[in-house]
Amino acid sequence: MPLIVHENASLLHYNTFGMAMRARYFCEVDTLELLKEALNFAAKKSLIPFIIGGGSNIVLLRDLDTLVIHIKLKGILFEKDQINVMAGENWHQFVRQMIKQEHFGLENLSYIPGSVGGAPIQNIGAYGAEISERLISVVALDRTSGEELFLSNADCQFGYRDSIFKHSLRNQLVITSITLGLDKGFSPILDYVDLKKEFGDRNDVSALEISDALIKIRTEKLPDPSKQGNVGSFFKNPIVSSEWLAQQKENVNIENPRKVKGGYFKIPAALLVSEAGLKGKAVGDAMVSKKHALVLTNLGSASSEDLRSLIEIVQQEVKAKFEVELEVEPEMVF
Repeated sequence: MPLIVHENASLLHYNTFGMAMRARYFCEVDTLELLKEALNFAAKKSLIPFIIGGGSNIVLLRDLDTLVIHIKLKGILFEKDQINVMAGENWHQFVRQMIKQEHFGLENLSYIPGSVGGAPIQNIGAYGAEISERLISVVALDRTSGEELFLSNADCQFGYRDSIFKHSLRNQLVITSITLGLDKGFSPILDYVDLKKEFGDRNDVSALEISDALIKIRTEKLPDPSKQGNVGSFFKNPIVSSEWLAQQKENVNIENPRKVKGGYFKIPAALLVSEAGLKGKAVGDAMVSKKHALVLTNLGSASSEDLRSLIEIVQQEVKAKFEVELEVEPEMVF
């Protein structure tokens, strides 16, 4: 099949926040050959292409005057104890497949929306697990030259919801596949409150039970993006000092803050937003979810101005009350 490029294309159904932005050019690619053709198309027009996968970690605040490439590369290859998976695979479906085939280590990352290619960019994590703990390498194409590059785990410079793809390599590469190392033996991670409530003191919990529980927990906590536009967690959980915890104990009750490197603690941003009285706060059609304070939602036709104003209000209110600066988690396309 030849590359099909559409002009003035709607991106409404390619971003889960549901922003009605448009692309000057748009194409979908399901082979490496078509991806290289798309990159050549962009190069000939002196455009830097914009890559979209599942659209669950981007917030479009403007139309895109470039070529938008929707990645649909599919395939999973098993090589001894390593698994190579193409960027267009659905992340949650991939996790479920690994559990069923008894490759363990991703079960706590169940029901995270998006595609495999976006996972290392964000260093997705949840309930005590991060993809960086399992990722061996990334294969990518340079968006300008089309050259293939291999990046090791160390090359990716992973941090909390962070990677080199957000910094020096931002908008420079197209991730085409990742390689993971998973376990044949299963060791459950159950030290989060929600999972403790679900399983109590059981020591015979299976990976599938953990995955099923997280689907249930996430469904109960988070709004469905197909019904109400959102990108899941909108703010990163802040890292604070022990001094901050002592100073703020009268303002907010943080049970069992998670200790991180350097003697600091990770605290729930959702709690701060909720305690600041912002649950249900709306500007136009942009609203802090009544279901979960960490989620900003699109009630139907939120404008860029609506969302910008709401973000600013949340950040200002939380800083004024708790002396904490909330950092936005998804990629904002200004």
